[in-house]
Amino acid sequence: AAPQRPEGHRTVLTGHRSSSGHDAGSRTVPTRPYATSNVQGEPVAAVIAVSRAVAEDAAELVFVDFEPQDAIVDMDAALAPESSVIHPDLGDNLAFAHVIEAGSGTASFVGADVVVEHAFDFGRQTAVTLEPRAIIADYRVVDETLTVHQSHQSPFQMQDIFCRHLAIDEHKVRVICPDVGGGFGLKINVHGDEIATAAISRILGRPVKFTADRLESFTADIHSRDHRVAARLAVSSEGDIQALEVDDRSAIGPFTSYIRFSIAEGLMAITNAGAPYKIENYRGEMKAAYVNKAIVGVYRGVGVPIACIVTEQLIDFAARDIGVDPVAFRRRNYLDDDAFPCTSIGGLPMDRLSLRRCLDSLVEIMDYEGLRDEQARRLDDGVYRGIGVATFIEATAYGPGYYGPTEARVSTQEGATVKLEPSGKVRCITSLTDQGQGTWTGIAQIVADRLGIEIGDVRVIAGDTAVTPYGGGAWASRGITIGGEAAWKAAEALRDNILVLAGEILQTAPERLTLDGGAVHDIDDDGDSGPAR
Repeated sequence: AAPQRPEGHRTVLTGHRSSSGHDAGSRTVPTRPYATSNVQGEPVAAVIAVSRAVAEDAAELVFVDFEPQDAIVDMDAALAPESSVIHPDLGDNLAFAHVIEAGSGTASFVGADVVVEHAFDFGRQTAVTLEPRAIIADYRVVDETLTVHQSHQSPFQMQDIFCRHLAIDEHKVRVICPDVGGGFGLKINVHGDEIATAAISRILGRPVKFTADRLESFTADIHSRDHRVAARLAVSSEGDIQALEVDDRSAIGPFTSYIRFSIAEGLMAITNAGAPYKIENYRGEMKAAYVNKAIVGVYRGVGVPIACIVTEQLIDFAARDIGVDPVAFRRRNYLDDDAFPCTSIGGLPMDRLSLRRCLDSLVEIMDYEGLRDEQARRLDDGVYRGIGVATFIEATAYGPGYYGPTEARVSTQEGATVKLEPSGKVRCITSLTDQGQGTWTGIAQIVADRLGIEIGDVRVIAGDTAVTPYGGGAWASRGITIGGEAAWKAAEALRDNILVLAGEILQTAPERLTLDGGAVHDIDDDGDSGPAR
């Protein structure tokens, strides 16, 4: 099923054939855990030994004869007609292109009072997690089962991947993801060396462990960013935004990351650009190029920081050029409160925002006027003090609209089971994982609050596909919002069951009972809790 784009969105790959079912127009080639012929920054062999030290010594004995080719590392050079082609079967290095147009597009720049423009370069980044990527895979020949312990944000996603790519029945694959020592989006991606570890375990029929050390992580972990953005903004002399144009080009590596994560950054950048402002005319274009660098995936905001930086920098330039305070300029051009819910000029759905109230609170807390006065005074002493204000809008609690249309096999649902033990303590079995943000503590608080017990009386069990309900795990600021709601509803169902049972025992209507302090209480006519029963 092709993604359902808002009106004005279109994927543009003129003369190209789509070769990916993950996103309309995305052009990919098969990606393997290690290179088989033409090496594009990939592993070429796996060495297995009884210890890491022995494996590292053995790796020194591996020699490969390479025929070096000219590397393509710049996205503009890769997209140039005369460029050599990384994947000859595709004909060129364009992996994906997409255009958003609204209103008159770029026509409004003609005759505009003020036009500001800037070229932005965003260097590559990668997550530096305290706990590197690690995996232990144990394939048991006797019962054809695979158990994987993995530092990953989405255990059910990995269960699906292991069963599909290693031809093992899904119910025989168990993925255990304990408390992850930092994820940042890096550990929602699929890495070839982890798939290879599971495959090797199946071949050998014994447990196999792989851990990426820090230097290996810099080389082999998914990267992010690597964008070159040209953008311009048209503004009237009175200070009204008339048009915005954003041209984003990204270098995504020699392959697209598993599913379609490599193109997400560019898509999110042009979708989120200009989101806080009243803009009628917009054109956003993104192109993702294959280059000889590490593969790009998802990480921390996935393109939204790029959209924010580009938009807000242009806003500051425009305010400066027409002589208007940047806060006043933003306040003038913000979407009005009664405009919400709405969809931004780039297609971002937004619900119940009050941008001016947020800005007013900010300038009051920071004493904006006082800081400006001090800035001017210190300038006379040769002290240059910067004061910056930016508006960042990011969607949270993503549902099927984010992954569903692209056929990415990452669940957008979450589940919870709340169980009362004979001792009166409670177990909450949740589909959520925790990548360091305290999700499991939040789940325990939710359940304890609904059942009227102490948080220490709730134990949260998570991160095990053999035990927990089906769910997507931790990504895109959705854990507590969706998984917490599931835990609340499960705790509420248990609460209702307890009160029904207590009502039978006490010969009292359940609606006249409540839970508090680990006990069942009567509710008197004034609504206060009576003595415990």
